[in-house]
Amino acid sequence: MRRLRSVMAVCRLAPWFIGFGVAKRFLPLTTLVRTAYREPRAGTAGNLTQIASRVFLTGRLTGAPDADCLQRSLLLYRELSCAGLDPELSVGFRHVADRLTGHAWVSVAGTAVGESELDAASFTRVLRFGADGALRR
Repeated sequence: MRRLRSVMAVCRLAPWFIGFGVAKRFLPLTTLVRTAYREPRAGTAGNLTQIASRVFLTGRLTGAPDADCLQRSLLLYRELSCAGLDPELSVGFRHVADRLTGHAWVSVAGTAVGESELDAASFTRVLRFGADGALRR
């Protein structure tokens, strides 16, 4: 039964994952985040681990397990906000071998979800989005 629920969740999440992949090429980040945010459903007590696992599984099954942190982060932000877990989506940059690299990640209560804290901490955060997709200072 548990496996069936996971399959059904991936089937529900995959169109969003793919849609975010297309939309990120045409829409500004602020619009994407506002679109991703969902009001918490009444009576919903989200399971952070279960939600994150399903989002990461969706990324793996659609062929982009780690290739696109923005798509994954938008989907994770969407699911966690809907579950009432007050996620924060961050975008940061770092220099690696004379190259600037970017990364997007989601945090709940100050802890990066599905990422090593060390990795997320190695990026200088330049944008943070909280509730309602609002940019936080």
